[in-house]
Amino acid sequence: MVIDTTITKMLDLKLSTTKFLESIANDILKVKINHQFEKDLAIERDTFLFFKNYDNPVIWSVSILDRSCLTDIEYHLLMNSDLPIGRIFNDVKSETYLNKSNIDIVMGEHEIASSRLNINSSIVFEKKYDLIVANRKIGVITEFFNEESLARL
Repeated sequence: MVIDTTITKMLDLKLSTTKFLESIANDILKVKINHQFEKDLAIERDTFLFFKNYDNPVIWSVSILDRSCLTDIEYHLLMNSDLPIGRIFNDVKSETYLNKSNIDIVMGEHEIASSRLNINSSIVFEKKYDLIVANRKIGVITEFFNEESLARL
């Protein structure tokens, strides 16, 4: 089944989520920034990643990024554009430029994620990882998704 394969690949994915989803959908991933703010040296970003309609996102993502690890250009793009984080950091073609480490995956009942993703099931995958860009730990990202949300590809 295609969805089972997509779930497996999402769980194993150590490179860009943006590139992966765009390659499956053959479309450009869009982002709706629910909120984004900077406090001290941390930037918190809450987003929906979607293709057709932000009311039916593919992924709900919460990111805590370290301002001190961002270049001026990365910071400007992050704060002043509606781009997925993966697109901000994917300008370099190297496969090792962007990767994920310390990946932790939990599958379980998550009512808030279910509501945010606008899905019927409350069983959701929560994938939390360190985002590494050019050997810099940029921050921690948590992605929420399940079979229903990924079927929106």
